[in-house]
Amino acid sequence: MGNPRYDQVKAHADDFTRKRVELLLNRKKRLVAGSMHLEDEQIILDSLITYMAQKNDIKVLWVPHEPSELEIDRLMKRFQQSGLSVGVLWSKNDLRISDERVVIVNVVGILSKLYWQGQIAYIGGGFSTGIHNVMEPAIARLPVIFGPKFHHAHEAEELLENGGGFCIQTGEEFISSLSGILSSKDRLMDASYAATNVIHQNVGSATRIVRSLIRD
Repeated sequence: MGNPRYDQVKAHADDFTRKRVELLLNRKKRLVAGSMHLEDEQIILDSLITYMAQKNDIKVLWVPHEPSELEIDRLMKRFQQSGLSVGVLWSKNDLRISDERVVIVNVVGILSKLYWQGQIAYIGGGFSTGIHNVMEPAIARLPVIFGPKFHHAHEAEELLENGGGFCIQTGEEFISSLSGILSSKDRLMDASYAATNVIHQNVGSATRIVRSLIRD
């Protein structure tokens, strides 16, 4: 039987977390595509561009895994040819995102901060070397979409189990996950809360491990 005082504390903590998650709704409806590999682009980009043509309210922050001038130019042309306005973020010191439909990031080392300017994330690497860090977007309260090569990342499995992560195999599945999450505030909130909850669980686990080591 549980202790009512602990249950009350947990209820207050859950309510606080839920209210913090609600702040996600104040952000722009923006997908942060982080650590993007060419293989990710080949799977999702055509479907994403088609979706953006149908949904004028969604924006994209596209962050190549290894940006270069050639890569940025190629991506700009690809988006512009589809009729989408494109901007480029060049500076680590000014993280204000311009109002174009697509903003491509040409600097490294700032991705964890950029997640806080989106509502949902796609994490690259899942169609090549294995997905990159899924905890950074989850910390920023974002539901996380990724490709099938995630089994080296226990956190990704936890996100899937809790409803804060979504694994896709095709561009069609990507759009299904993206549109499904963004289709209603409740779905977005539920997925965001699930992702945030995984963070809280892991923080608690880390604390317990440290305490056990100290006691030993």
